[in-house]
Amino acid sequence: MKDKISKKRKYSYSLADNLKIFIWIAAFVITINLIISAISLVNIRHQNFDTIENSVTLFQQETSSRLNAIQHFLEWTIVKELLIESLESTTNDYEQYLSLDSLQIRIANHQYTTGNKFNYFLYFQGQNQFLNVSKLNFTYDDYLKIKDFIIQYSSSDKRHLLSWQFTEINGSTYMYYIVSYSNRTLATFINVNDLFMPLMDMNFVEQGKLVITDKNENIIFSSDEEQELKDSSFYHTLHTFYGNDGHLPYNILLYTDNFQNYGNLFLFHLVVIITSTGICLILSVLIFNMYKKVIKPIQAFSANLASINHDSESVLLDLQSNRIRELEQTNIQFKNLIREIKRLKITVYEKELEKKHFEITFLQHQIKPHFYLNCLTTINSMAQLEDYKNIESMVVFTSRYLRYLFQTDKDFLCIEYELEHIEAYLDIQQLRLGTFFTYTCTIDENDKNALIPPLLLITFIENTIKHNTASDGRLQIRLAFAQQRQGDDLYLKIDISDSGKGFPDDVLERLSLCKSIDGDGIPHVGIENSIQRLNLLYGGKHKIRFFNEEQGGAHIQLFIPYQI
Repeated sequence: MKDKISKKRKYSYSLADNLKIFIWIAAFVITINLIISAISLVNIRHQNFDTIENSVTLFQQETSSRLNAIQHFLEWTIVKELLIESLESTTNDYEQYLSLDSLQIRIANHQYTTGNKFNYFLYFQGQNQFLNVSKLNFTYDDYLKIKDFIIQYSSSDKRHLLSWQFTEINGSTYMYYIVSYSNRTLATFINVNDLFMPLMDMNFVEQGKLVITDKNENIIFSSDEEQELKDSSFYHTLHTFYGNDGHLPYNILLYTDNFQNYGNLFLFHLVVIITSTGICLILSVLIFNMYKKVIKPIQAFSANLASINHDSESVLLDLQSNRIRELEQTNIQFKNLIREIKRLKITVYEKELEKKHFEITFLQHQIKPHFYLNCLTTINSMAQLEDYKNIESMVVFTSRYLRYLFQTDKDFLCIEYELEHIEAYLDIQQLRLGTFFTYTCTIDENDKNALIPPLLLITFIENTIKHNTASDGRLQIRLAFAQQRQGDDLYLKIDISDSGKGFPDDVLERLSLCKSIDGDGIPHVGIENSIQRLNLLYGGKHKIRFFNEEQGGAHIQLFIPYQI
C-alpha cells in the first residue's frame, strides 16, 4: 500500500508547478494569438488587393468596351450616315433642322449604351458650319474653347490620327476622339472627372489617391493637389494598371493608405492580445487564492466523503480552521442523505423486481380455459363411447400437461421440459382431433439444458394448430434449435415453421410494426403476451421475426441470449 501511495505522489504536482504550466499555456495562447493576427492581417491585405484589382480591372474593361463602341460609331457615322450627307448638301433651313434633329436623336440613342457624359460635335469645313449634336455637359466657355480646338484640329496634320488623346481647356482636362472624312469632322469630348467618377466613388480611392497618366507618363488627372508620382512606402501601397492591355490611352496609378486600411485592425488585435494577457494574469491570482481558500478545504471534505463511502459513520470533520463551517454542516446532511438514498434504492429495486415478476406471471397465466374444457369434453365423449383405452391415455396426457403448467412459477426453464410439455399437448390434440399433423424437432443434446422462458414455444405451436390447415390435409410442424454467435455474444436460434397457409399479409404488417394483431377479429393474446414477456425478460437483447416461406407456410425465427 505504501509503495502505491509513493508512486502516486511521485506524479503529483505542486502549486508552483501548476502555475508554471499555466504560464506556459498562457504564453502559448498569446503566441498563437499573435500568429493568427499576423495571418489574418496578411489574408485581409491580399483580399483587399484582390478587391482593388478586380474593381479596377472591371472598370478598365467596361471603359475599353465603351471607347471602342464610340470609336466605331464615329468612324461609321462620318462616312455612311445619310443624315450628315443631308446636312452637308441641303441649303433649306427646315430640312437642315429636321436632319439635325434626327441626328441628335440617333446620337442620344447611342449615348444610352455608352453614357451621356460624352459630348458630340460636327463641323463642315466647306460651309464653315459647327454643330452641337448632343446635350452639353460643361459650361459655355468650355464649349467655345472646344469649338475653336476642333476647327483648328480639322485643318492640322493631326486630323488623320485616329486615337484617343487628352487636352486641357480652361483648367480642365478632356479626353477626345476626332474623325475627319472629306470636309466633315465628327468629334466627341468627355471631362476626365466624369470619366473616372466611378473609381472616385470607391472606398479605397476615397481613403487613398488616384492618379491618371498618359502613355508618356504625364499626369493628366490627380485626386489631390499633389502632382508627383511616388513609389510604395510604409504608409502607402502603389497599384499600377496599364492601359496598353485594354488598348486604353491612359494608365491608372492607385495609392492605398496602409494605416487607414489595416491600422484599425492592427490596433484591434493589439487590444485583444493585451486583454488576453491581462485575463491570464488575473486568472493566475484567482487560481492561487482559490487553491488556498477553497480547494484545500474541499480536499479535506472530499477525504471525509471517501470515508463515508466506506461506511465509516464515526468520522469527525475539523474544518473550522479552514473557516468553511458550511462544509461541516453539508457533511452531516450528506451522511443522512446517503443513508436515505441507500434505503430508497433498495426499496425501489425490490418494488421493480416485484412488479416485473408480477407482469411475467400474469402473462404466463393469461390463458383462456377453452383448451381444458375441450379436454374434459373429449374425455366425457370417450366415456359415453366406452373407449376406456383412449380415456386412460387422455387422462395421462392431460395430467402431464397440467402438471407442467402448475410448476412454471420460474422465469426460465430448460428446453427439455418445454419440449416434453409440447409433446403432451400434441398427444392430446391427436386424441381429440386425429392425426392430421406431423411434428419433428431438431436439437443437439447439449442444447437441451439451455434456458428459455416457460410456455413460450407452446404458444406458437398452439397458434399453428389452431389457425393453419395444409393444402394436402397433412400439416407439418417443424421445430429446430441451434447455437449462433453474433459478434461477441452467443445466441440460441429457434425456428418454428409449418406447411400451412401462412400468416395473412395484414397480420405480418402489424407484427413488423409492433402493433396489435387483433384487427382480423381473431384474438391473438398468446403471441402478443409472448412478445411482451420477451421484452420484460431480455430488455431488447432478443430478436424475433415473422415471415412466410416461399413454398408456403408460416415461419417464426427467434434469437435469445444463450444461457444454461
